[in-house]
Amino acid sequence: MRVAKRLGERCQVYVLRHDPKLILALSESIMALMLDNQHGTMDVANTFVARSKDGVTWGTVLFNHYAKASEMVSL
Repeated sequence: MRVAKRLGERCQVYVLRHDPKLILALSESIMALMLDNQHGTMDVANTFVARSKDGVTWGTVLFNHYAKASEMVSL
């Protein structure tokens, strides 16, 4: 519980009602995007990581797109 409380102070978690077939993790300096494999399950082999400013900016645009259609949850 202590970890979730500390994490909740620093991040926002959003949930979509439909399955976007991706997982996106984003900070000021890194973006990680995980996609489904051909069997429809998440696979770390299908993970893209960007540390460049352009990559993080693109990840922010993608995040904002999905955040508009989702609801923020409390930890």
